[in-house]
Amino acid sequence: MLLRIVLAASLARALAADEPTKPEADAKVPSLSSVQPLAVGIGATNNLNVRGKNLADLKSLQFVGSSARVSWKFVSKEEPKTEKSGEKNKDGPDQQLEVEFKLGSETPVGTNVALVATGPAGKSKPLPIFVAAEGRLLDEKEPNDGFKAAQAVEPGFCVSGSFSQTTDVDVFRIQAKAGQKLRFEVIAAQLGSSLDSSMSLYDSKGAITSTNDDSVERDPAISLTMALDGDCFIALTSVTDLPAKTIVPYVFKVSIDP
Repeated sequence: MLLRIVLAASLARALAADEPTKPEADAKVPSLSSVQPLAVGIGATNNLNVRGKNLADLKSLQFVGSSARVSWKFVSKEEPKTEKSGEKNKDGPDQQLEVEFKLGSETPVGTNVALVATGPAGKSKPLPIFVAAEGRLLDEKEPNDGFKAAQAVEPGFCVSGSFSQTTDVDVFRIQAKAGQKLRFEVIAAQLGSSLDSSMSLYDSKGAITSTNDDSVERDPAISLTMALDGDCFIALTSVTDLPAKTIVPYVFKVSIDP
């Protein structure tokens, strides 16, 4: 709820600063439906795959919450079918953009940044993304489906990951110190992702110590104070069946609570 309020306020300020867009005949307002990956980093050149509708005649693609310049390339459109009848989607074909940009140091870390598309008929609703601090974003490395193959993540870092099948399990190893207050969280549904994930925490011997399914919307989170020095493991899974040939992104964040 807080994310939606912040984005709505930011978008309202951005729109107030612009002149109203005059609709053109037969033009439709663009919409942005999904982005992969969900996380980007400050200071790095970021590339996103953005999907939506009515994107072929974009006039601009810009951020709410950042002054970064955005370049894009129109890639393709698909003619989606309804599940039951096989008829074409009445809202028009899905379309795809390849987007490139670099965020400056003034960009706020977290979920206060969103993409907005402007077309001949107006502006889209904001599509939020997660912004990681400079040098603190990792890509998920497969295979990481067990304790022995677990990907190492230090506290203070984020991982840009994804699930490609229902049976996928992603495991991360965190080396912690006694007395540290750590928080492990998935950020996906908060950004509009369809993912419904579950999180399990294991100690250094592989014994499960805590689980969580829904903490913020459908996104799980676990907070704890470490009792001993050593490794712990976080296992992430999808609790719902994923459609075939679907990649569902998420952000895994490990933070140190004050």
